[in-house]
Amino acid sequence: MPVLGVTEAGLFPGTIYVFSVYYRRRERSWRVAIFFGGAALAGAFGGILAYAIGKMEGVGGRRGWEWIFILEGILTIAVSLLAYFIVPTWSHSAKFLTEPERERLLARLNSDSDAGQNEKFDWHYVLQAFKDPVVWG
Repeated sequence: MPVLGVTEAGLFPGTIYVFSVYYRRRERSWRVAIFFGGAALAGAFGGILAYAIGKMEGVGGRRGWEWIFILEGILTIAVSLLAYFIVPTWSHSAKFLTEPERERLLARLNSDSDAGQNEKFDWHYVLQAFKDPVVWG
């Protein structure tokens, strides 16, 4: 299932990136730890959930494993649609911040790193990353 890996590959780096545009480094570490802990708990309870759903054998004329895919797929789609509207994007254009809050956030980030800078996207940097041999390990 390489397609699943490709689609999941950006989740953890993307989450860490979103943290980096709102929190300073020393504040970020605690949030990253909670995120990774939550991922471990999700993995631990995912098997129990799949076992319970698998017991739905014969419901609606479907096999238990089909119900696992259906129910977990519906949950994934629902959460992703909700996240699209809830997860904040750029700190310099966050709609939930007032202007004084935004200025304070950007000043805090600028004092700690370059995360407060408003950088434009450029495909050149994407290609540069793909050409870097360190990326390919």
